[in-house]
Amino acid sequence: MSRPFYPLPLCPIPIPWDVDGRIKELQAMIDDPTISEEQKTNLHTAMDLYSKIVLLGPWRIIQDGKIVDLQDVDIHCA
Repeated sequence: MSRPFYPLPLCPIPIPWDVDGRIKELQAMIDDPTISEEQKTNLHTAMDLYSKIVLLGPWRIIQDGKIVDLQDVDIHCA
């Protein structure tokens, strides 16, 4: 008689994310005068997503203020 298979998640212990700390880091980058306006748009989007608990995870790609898939990244965007 076979037993049912119940796979475990790849990461059984969730990785803690310091959302408030990350938002402060992003705000410091926005306040930096050497950061371009295009990048500040992406940083504002990242801050909004962190505050809405949407952007938790290892990485996301944000371009022109929107989350994009890797295959949709415009590498010629300046």
